[in-house]
Amino acid sequence: MQRNLTPAPISRPGTSPYGSTPRLIACRSQWPGSVLRPDAPGFEQSAKAWLFDICPARWQSEQLFHRRPDELARLVRLHLEAQLGTIQAALRRTRGSRTSLDVRELHEVYQRESDWVVAMRDRVCAVESALQERRGTSSQSDAKAIRRDGG
Repeated sequence: MQRNLTPAPISRPGTSPYGSTPRLIACRSQWPGSVLRPDAPGFEQSAKAWLFDICPARWQSEQLFHRRPDELARLVRLHLEAQLGTIQAALRRTRGSRTSLDVRELHEVYQRESDWVVAMRDRVCAVESALQERRGTSSQSDAKAIRRDGG
């Protein structure tokens, strides 16, 4: 399967392009274009396929993630949040020293990567919320974790 790592077109914050927005979406929800809407047949399979496309390949061998795509979504979100923290630290490091062309270019690369990770994290957050709602596993701590970034 070819990996499509380009975020889908952005819909209005708090909405899905399909009109059905899961209750717990407290982040800026940007619904991934390749994932079926939550009330469509095949939603869970399309969500799982998309999540496996964006996660480290070794996670596909974990049977738990095949049974529990909501847990896969949670781990993908946490992984993206860790990446974002690293990228933001790198951005802070380059922000004060933009003297050379290379450093400016590096700063721009970090900024583009940060934007990509944020967009992907928001999409994963939306899918995670829909999977949790569908499974009935959402809890107050899940909602707090999703809201942490003030999305």
